[in-house]
Amino acid sequence: MTKNIFIHVGPPKTGTSAVQKWFSENEKLLKEKGIYYPNHDIDDNGVSSGNVRTIYDVNSEKQVELNSERLSSLLMDFNNSHYHTLFLSSEFFFRGMIDLKRHIPDAKFIAYLRNPMEISESSYNQSVKRHFQQRVLNAGRSKRLPYIDRFVNYVNEYGADDLILRLYGSRYFKNGNIVSDILNQLGVELEVDLPLVNSSYQFEALEFKRWFNQFHLGNYQVMVDRALQGFIEGNGDYSLIPKEQYIADSTYYASVLEDYAKVLNTSHIDPLVADMKSALPKPYFVQDLSDNQFLSVCQYLQKSLQFDYYLMTKDVMSFSNVENAHFQHLFIRSCNRKYRYIHLLLIGRSKLRNVTKNVIKAFVRNLRFYLLSIKTSNYEVFKSKSMKHVMRAVKFLIGLFPKEARIRMRQQLWLHNLYSKSLQKSGLFYGFPPPHKLQKLYVKNIAEQHRHMASQLKLVTNQRKINCLIVLTGQRDADVQTIRNVSLLVGEGKLFVTGKDVLVRQCCEKASLSNEHHVYDIKQQSEELYSSALLVLRGGDLLHPQALAMFSSKMPILTAESVTYCDVDSMDKSGKRHLAEFYPDWNPDLQLSTGYVKTGIVIEGEQIIRRLLCFAQQHNQTSMMALWMSELYLSKSSVEVNHIEYCLVHQTLAPVMQWTRELVKLSHHPINISIGGSTQNAKISWKHASTPLVSLIIPTKNAKLLVQTCIDSIVSKTTYAHYEILLIDNNSDDPEALEYFESLQKSQSNIRVLRYPYLFNYSAINNFAVKHAKGEIIGLINNDVEVISPNWLGDMVGHTQREDIGCVGAKLLYPDTRIQHAGVVMGFGGGAGHAHKYFPRYHSGYLHRLVATNNFSAVTAACLLVKKSDYELVNGLNENDLTVAFNDIDFCLKILTLGRRNLYCAEAELFHHESVSRGTDDTLEKRQRFENELCYLQNTWADIIDSDSAYNSNLTLRFENFSIRE
Repeated sequence: MTKNIFIHVGPPKTGTSAVQKWFSENEKLLKEKGIYYPNHDIDDNGVSSGNVRTIYDVNSEKQVELNSERLSSLLMDFNNSHYHTLFLSSEFFFRGMIDLKRHIPDAKFIAYLRNPMEISESSYNQSVKRHFQQRVLNAGRSKRLPYIDRFVNYVNEYGADDLILRLYGSRYFKNGNIVSDILNQLGVELEVDLPLVNSSYQFEALEFKRWFNQFHLGNYQVMVDRALQGFIEGNGDYSLIPKEQYIADSTYYASVLEDYAKVLNTSHIDPLVADMKSALPKPYFVQDLSDNQFLSVCQYLQKSLQFDYYLMTKDVMSFSNVENAHFQHLFIRSCNRKYRYIHLLLIGRSKLRNVTKNVIKAFVRNLRFYLLSIKTSNYEVFKSKSMKHVMRAVKFLIGLFPKEARIRMRQQLWLHNLYSKSLQKSGLFYGFPPPHKLQKLYVKNIAEQHRHMASQLKLVTNQRKINCLIVLTGQRDADVQTIRNVSLLVGEGKLFVTGKDVLVRQCCEKASLSNEHHVYDIKQQSEELYSSALLVLRGGDLLHPQALAMFSSKMPILTAESVTYCDVDSMDKSGKRHLAEFYPDWNPDLQLSTGYVKTGIVIEGEQIIRRLLCFAQQHNQTSMMALWMSELYLSKSSVEVNHIEYCLVHQTLAPVMQWTRELVKLSHHPINISIGGSTQNAKISWKHASTPLVSLIIPTKNAKLLVQTCIDSIVSKTTYAHYEILLIDNNSDDPEALEYFESLQKSQSNIRVLRYPYLFNYSAINNFAVKHAKGEIIGLINNDVEVISPNWLGDMVGHTQREDIGCVGAKLLYPDTRIQHAGVVMGFGGGAGHAHKYFPRYHSGYLHRLVATNNFSAVTAACLLVKKSDYELVNGLNENDLTVAFNDIDFCLKILTLGRRNLYCAEAELFHHESVSRGTDDTLEKRQRFENELCYLQNTWADIIDSDSAYNSNLTLRFENFSIRE
């Protein structure tokens, strides 16, 4: 009997999912026909990777490698069987055709050629469906077709005899579908009824999903995708490429295919070329939806998803700064009200009787307080305290619900955010004061700032000359107000403007100033700018009367080039100052993530001013300063950057800046830029040539369930594959735990279990493990963490590889999704504390520092990455003085002495069941040990504890919530 081996190699976007689904589901029928097709898994959409894992392994770098032993076993089983044909199918085989032919000389390859124009639109459709694409299709033309180059390389190596090239399309298939066509090549005549698999979207569904992709809603994205594949009421016959471009590109690709046909010495391509030259494009649709089209998709989804649609609208409602907010309004409004009532009924019915009495009590208490406040004419106090009483009653009522119900309520993002915001307004938000109290604190702070400035300015004997450059906004009144304000304060300095040419011209012509100051265009008078320091402001910003004197006093005397920035606040029409923004000292990663330094900078030094002026003429919009400060860091400038902790600039215009869109203008640097945790911050991924080995060190004593959860989450969810795990067993005596540790070493090649048979000393345990680590990067991991974001390790490694970055920490959440760790601030409790502790997971935090990757003085070792070379340079953790507490803080501060900056990586999210395995310091001995370690930290790092450069002295050290200092 003749044995045949056929390998279907795709390539991508040529129906491989449909082929693999049918062959996997019809194993019995195929065996009756003498065909052996190794089975494999398929997902709910009918998609799979085919037979790749039948003969391939996935290595530690997530690359497929041929397993020779597995392939030999498969071929032996096939040759010894009664089957006449072995059939394999996977898109991954397309990349390795030459290698497969080398190992299986008798194999014949089946491949399909598809119209390149169809591939472009189909790939885009798929990117919207599964990869959260939000941009419209940009159909660029490629000089060659790389997927056909692979066929050319194969033919040059082995000839064309065993390469079966077929054309993709129902008009080319045998019996009109691809499965029948492949079966025909296998020598089987069979009628196949082939259902759609992973079908493309109708136009309306595509555009809806493209809009919906901006919402990071996890499982809801999957639900919407599956539902929209069944939406058939819209337009299915469409093209996203304009007719003229489609015809021109199609003609061009036809000629490219003709050239390939000559190289491949085949006429198989001729019918496809002929059809491409003569075919008319489908109707062109502009990528936009009318309200009626959008609502038709909403109505369909509501029918398909029912109650889940209501829950989804609540999550969508919680997002702000949405692209096309009009659609957001339509989407929310489309929800059927009946689901709201059902939801309320499900949550509240079982406990309604129990809580009624308490609600009445809260109402009576509030009524009494209301009558008292009316009597004393103190309505504002009533409004605040009434809200506080209500939220206390709500907190009490929620506490009466069963634990399972509370967990379900917390999982509803909209409800969780509503609850958190209400707590904040009431003043119960983790000690964070309500707006009116916050304003009182700031008024007090302003007075304190004035006193400090007055005492410092007494020491200033000679104020330096400072020129001023104003970036015009186009809002004439605001721009003129800034010019007049600055002209009164600038003294001997000169006043320059930049912006759009028409704005500059109008400003220079029409600005009339009482003190006879002139306004110059930087293009015409730029030489005047180099002799003195230069203050740069946005239009609409006003200077504090003592601003120039303070800048002059803070500018370094000996440094040739420097940049100095200050804190800012807002000013309303009545002159009232509010909404202070208290910045940290120079924080390059916060600048990249949010563009926080955006106005009020003073530059000194001829060369650096020239650089700024050149940049300003290329980027003359109001985001120019934020971009330039980012460029300053990315260009590895050695310019000294200083910070003044006083609000010397007052904003009268609300800053409007889509930072991610602005930052991409600097994409010539080795970074990838995407939208971060909110629309006001960007995610920065650093490009590196290598993928270093990471040694993840996990100390434990017993705690099998915790360790299992931790390791399983790392192994199953982590996309960065080049890591090893060192599990350090510190005197475990639980038989189940020991048995599990032993099984790990046997089943996982990249996991080692090391014994540390001494008393618990966290520092010593990790130092011991580092000596056995093979990786270039060390990861200190607690045994009670659990991975949430699959890219956590890749994101952290990317930052750790940067030369100027030392320790990199993650965002850690309590099991109820509140923040446990998001960077460490020195000075809390006289030692250190966690920034934004207990805040909701999706809260943006102060200055967006909770959702933006930025620099802190320290991060926690519950999840910390650092270069092994840096770990060894500072002699690791202090195992003599800090055995349990503060050893990670001390370590991070030692890393700072190397000239590195420590980093909080907001994109790396993990759960942290804090101190579950170690317990609490509840004995006299433990408390004494804690006090000793705290004293060591305070004595060793007193200067950083007194003044944390990653924080601001105007902010509180009583709470971990970035409130203003009382």
